[in-house]
Amino acid sequence: MKITAGDYSNLSGAKVVVITAGVSQKPGETRLDLLAKNASVFRSIIPQVVKYNPNGIILITTNPVDILTYISLKEANLPPAKGFRIGGLFWILHDFVICSDSITGSIHEVCMHIS
Repeated sequence: MKITAGDYSNLSGAKVVVITAGVSQKPGETRLDLLAKNASVFRSIIPQVVKYNPNGIILITTNPVDILTYISLKEANLPPAKGFRIGGLFWILHDFVICSDSITGSIHEVCMHIS
């Protein structure tokens, strides 16, 4: 896999587009405030993603992830099968890597069970 920086035109032909863009939640800021800011960001990004890659799957990781996935699909006029989100699982895997690194130094030596 090759990861590079580029512009929207580089999305052409990609099977999956991962969107991590967004504004961080500030102390005291409500999730509704955060949603308003990130919805604005997504309304500027999604049309460009679809313009250059109308057939790709969109993977959203920005919070609040469920609502932003919905907004993205509506903005792009795409069916639900074209948009996925990862929230909790992403953070579980993140914590798993951090813990395994500090406990054993290798993620290959730690087992994880999610129920």
